[in-house]
Amino acid sequence: MCPTCHTSFPLSLIEEHADICCERVARASELAYSNLMLTMEVEDNQDNPAQDVDHMAQEREEEKSELKYIIEKIKGRVSAKSSHIDVQRKFIFDDYLEGRKRPWIKAENRLSVVFIGEAAVDDGGPRREFFTEIFEHVKRRLFIQDDKDGFVPLESTVALTEGSFKVAGELMAMSLAQGGPAPNFLASWVYDYLSSGLDGVPAQIENIKDSKFKRVAEKIMAVETEKDLQEVLTEDDSMDILNEVGYRGVPQREKIKNKDKILRSVYVKVYVEPKIPMLNQMAKGLELYGVLDEITKNKEEMRKVFTFDNFEELTNASLRALWSINFSLPQKLKEDEIITYKAFADFICMVEYEGMSKYEVSLADVLKFITGCTQVPPLGFSKKIAITFVHGCESGCKCRPTASTCALELRLPIHIKSFDDMVSCGVSMLKECFGFGNV
Repeated sequence: MCPTCHTSFPLSLIEEHADICCERVARASELAYSNLMLTMEVEDNQDNPAQDVDHMAQEREEEKSELKYIIEKIKGRVSAKSSHIDVQRKFIFDDYLEGRKRPWIKAENRLSVVFIGEAAVDDGGPRREFFTEIFEHVKRRLFIQDDKDGFVPLESTVALTEGSFKVAGELMAMSLAQGGPAPNFLASWVYDYLSSGLDGVPAQIENIKDSKFKRVAEKIMAVETEKDLQEVLTEDDSMDILNEVGYRGVPQREKIKNKDKILRSVYVKVYVEPKIPMLNQMAKGLELYGVLDEITKNKEEMRKVFTFDNFEELTNASLRALWSINFSLPQKLKEDEIITYKAFADFICMVEYEGMSKYEVSLADVLKFITGCTQVPPLGFSKKIAITFVHGCESGCKCRPTASTCALELRLPIHIKSFDDMVSCGVSMLKECFGFGNV
């Protein structure tokens, strides 16, 4: 049992959790003291914008610390037992759906993944890549993008009867608990439903696709007087829709105070209601490891790992912050390595600036090649990415950079010395060398 929060954890995890928990409490105490001092010096702070910026940064760090604490609790609920699964990269979701039916594969266990035909032992890298890949399949099969707000469940009776949305919820919980990427692709209102139920879903008329419903909803939204509301509600199209939503009032005597209730009923009927069975099934899957319980108790903290609008795109600076460069001690070797690293650093700058438009590669592709994830997991990586250098290649060697997603290591051959050569090898590396053991 943790001596700080009094939560039970397996012996294999208690030491790591206790350190993090103690640090969180210490940071909370420091923040409370800082807030007290800021309150006492509020007049001085008003004339010092730099202090305000520092305070905001401190609050962001505290939020990250709190989120990590929540996910550490979820991680502590993973069984010490392991479930092994072999998957084909092209059919990863189907293979998992089929494998999940086997009695030896249990969602509560730690997953051990082998990509068939690829040489790798799962020491974390294949599992991270499994969750990254399978979320892409889940999005294509079970969700549709709702404009720029994120993804919403596809109204699929076939997937519903097969229990696929429950599996999607389980996979989201498993990824959070087992070091995978955050499933931060959901539309905000989807998360609102999962965290607060139907009462938490705001009416967003712009989401309505049905032209008849949208036209009536926009008319209702525009009225400002009871007379105007009554006139709109007594139109033929409005009467049809009022009947569909179960309205039992008297349109000719309706009060303006009920306008928002009517509008919300129209929105829920045409846009939310058809998706409720899928959302409920997904919520059932999220009960794994108590994730749904944490969502309902920590709505805003957990929103960061589920919603599309909280997705933090990688930058040159944020990617570089993840790695350390292991130069050789002998000066002659180090000089060659510096030249190679300079070409690689310029390649990373190019990818950020014009990678997608020119070569269809991104910084997310770089991170995935090295770690198996297109984004930093909520708990981060277990250690810094090591950039090392390969010496001893034969003259004329054309080998490309290689990586170990388990060891979190990128190996750069020192015969790649120019920016143009690094671009050629780097783009080829990212577009052709996906999969373990493929170089």
